[in-house]
Amino acid sequence: LLFRKDDYRNIGIFGVFYSGISIPIQILSVAGIISAYFAGIIYSLFLGAFLVLLFTYIKDNPIPIKSKSRKKESYAFVFFRDFIFIVSLVNLVFIGTVVVHELGHLAVSYLYNCASREIVYSGGFPDTQILCTNVGSHLWVTLGGIVLPVLIGLIMIFVGGKFLREIGILMVGFNLIIASKDFSGLGLSGNFVILTIIFGIILAVSGIVI
Repeated sequence: LLFRKDDYRNIGIFGVFYSGISIPIQILSVAGIISAYFAGIIYSLFLGAFLVLLFTYIKDNPIPIKSKSRKKESYAFVFFRDFIFIVSLVNLVFIGTVVVHELGHLAVSYLYNCASREIVYSGGFPDTQILCTNVGSHLWVTLGGIVLPVLIGLIMIFVGGKFLREIGILMVGFNLIIASKDFSGLGLSGNFVILTIIFGIILAVSGIVI
């Protein structure tokens, strides 16, 4: 993108800037000068801004391709190329959904001034461990992780363009799958938890197919 002579070059400059700040932020995080959570928020904001700029501009100004210099591509190559793109994009959305889900728990825990809060990973999905003295905080802290990704996903579905709508469907579907443990923690029946997982899988597959 940097070597183009149109607005894509500006997006490329922003992308290089985002990549460049990763190193000093990581050093500050490892040194303990800033928290890992703060570093993660900075990464997410810059990456989100870069992706929104890129896909918005692509939507309005498709990259021109000269038909004369383009060779006919084999079906196998096209399938492999698109398959890699879809897998990479779906993994990015899934990781982003996990991050937003756990940040939802953390955000509500800060509102209740919980004494201990951290995101841990011991195999499977990351888990937010929070210790609160307020008895009523358990429900709201749990709902924070469930509601935040769904809210962002619904905004993408109803406000965003075609591409963001598909991302929103994926986010809502992935979040319903991730939230199965939270639903169980709230004391909901096993049948309800299974139904949410099935519905989440249907939404996720629908987003991928679309």
